[in-house]
Amino acid sequence: MWEGQRISLTKSNETLSKDLMAKLHKWAGSHICPFVWDASSASAQVENGSCFFIDFDDRLFMVTAAHVYAGYLCAKRKSAREVACRIGHLNFDPQARLRDCDRDKDIATFDFTYAELATVQTQAVVATPSPPPEPPEDLNAFIGGFPARGRRLIGEKVAFGRYLALTPITAVTDRQLIFRFNRENWVGIDGIDLPAPGAELGGISGGPVLLPADDNAGSWSLFLGGIISQAHTSFDYETVVAVRSDFINRDGSISPI
Repeated sequence: MWEGQRISLTKSNETLSKDLMAKLHKWAGSHICPFVWDASSASAQVENGSCFFIDFDDRLFMVTAAHVYAGYLCAKRKSAREVACRIGHLNFDPQARLRDCDRDKDIATFDFTYAELATVQTQAVVATPSPPPEPPEDLNAFIGGFPARGRRLIGEKVAFGRYLALTPITAVTDRQLIFRFNRENWVGIDGIDLPAPGAELGGISGGPVLLPADDNAGSWSLFLGGIISQAHTSFDYETVVAVRSDFINRDGSISPI
């Protein structure tokens, strides 16, 4: 399936036009949404992770990392007041809409409606009829989300900055996709300065790994590869780890193996 459909940084930089690359980055970025809840402490207005949506023809699910959902639950337990949750700017009750949560795999899924998807103005990843084949190492993938450092006040509202990178997969295991990357691959698409080397990327968890592929006839697709679970940053070594999306079943449940 990947033969004839893979791209590389060399190809993307030298063969694909800058206009096409800009469109691919914007398209990939349009699939990512902030998962936001009121902070339990007075030091911050909100806390956030990232999320995305997957469309199984007749059922739509919102997906994030299980530890992002756990962060919301923790804030709700600690707060003496009601803690609101929003997907983008849409009010949302994660507990009432929870489909499945696996803390070991770090995946949580939630029922979502197509009307709500239109409200948050985010695109859903269309699921393939069956899980795509194992992505090879060195295949380029989009990884992105909403790090907390991208939050900023605009008037009385909090805005969120999306970060996105097209970077090769460093290693593939039966559970994870691992990326060791450099900041040259990061692209700002919301007018936010790119993070400095070693900058904290908390908030990116729950974002998707999107695998771009073309059919050599000018038609492009984005396949879901995984859910971002960890981001380890230092000045000279930065790694993003994602859980493979193969564990998500068509009914939104999460496979135990």
